[in-house]
Amino acid sequence: MPNPSALPTIFVAVPSYRDPECQWTVRDLYSRATHPERVYVGIAWQFAPETDDHCFLVSTRPDQVRIHLGEAQKTQGMCWARALAHTLWQGEEFVLQVDSHTRFHNGWDEMLLAEWRRCPGPKAALSAYPARYVPPRTLSPCFTTRIVSCGDRAGGWLRPHGEQAQLSQPEPGAHFAGGFIFAPAALFREVPYDPAIDTEGEEVCFSARAWTHGWEPFAPSKCILHHYYRRPSAEFPQGAAARHRAALSAQRVARLLGLAKAACADAGDQARIAPPYGLGMARTFAQWCDRSGFKPDACANSR
Repeated sequence: MPNPSALPTIFVAVPSYRDPECQWTVRDLYSRATHPERVYVGIAWQFAPETDDHCFLVSTRPDQVRIHLGEAQKTQGMCWARALAHTLWQGEEFVLQVDSHTRFHNGWDEMLLAEWRRCPGPKAALSAYPARYVPPRTLSPCFTTRIVSCGDRAGGWLRPHGEQAQLSQPEPGAHFAGGFIFAPAALFREVPYDPAIDTEGEEVCFSARAWTHGWEPFAPSKCILHHYYRRPSAEFPQGAAARHRAALSAQRVARLLGLAKAACADAGDQARIAPPYGLGMARTFAQWCDRSGFKPDACANSR
């Protein structure tokens, strides 16, 4: 057996908005890791102090879990919370990004590392839409997915979705799923999560940015994680502030992806893209368009 001290360390980045499942996600990931002593967790935990005591019933390995506590009413959205979780990274070699409602297979840490090592090149990453679970831990039949495009949305960007697939080895693709990304930590140093992007457009923007920085997503050939879809618990709030944030985000997505409506924006507004949140130089945006099937004006203009 390998010496555990020689194995890579893994940082798990978790955004949590008033989610009672988060505490059980942390317990599950540690109880099912082969080398839990090599796993560290960072949680951007947004909660309501008066009502959310049920979110903090258990504490697992507190010396290995870093938490940024914030009041839920002050949230700035999902991608802001993801970016905040990544600030808790302390030099671990690999990063796993998941949602706060996730369940893990036994040996998930070794499984992820083994799958990643089957991918060619140092800038490979694993990403997929996980299978389902229902709390506390009823797992749906296990399957693997590739992420494919199913056409343009009204907003003008692609709507990726998971397609079940029987894979004998990790399969290259074009899209990253926000709720499951595993890669060397360099991915999130080179392509940090943009806190100004709202949930809509999150995945297509990150995918285009990562690809043009030289990173390539692979669908894993094994079912490793499960996700709680359509959960009834608290979601990010609606209201005037949320609508304003969504409008600014939509304009920012349009600028990044070269959509025509971006030309209508005031040049001084908050949608302007500045490093490190723009596209990279390692590969062209047109190449990502060809891989993903996305066809905005910017793709044609960049050939």
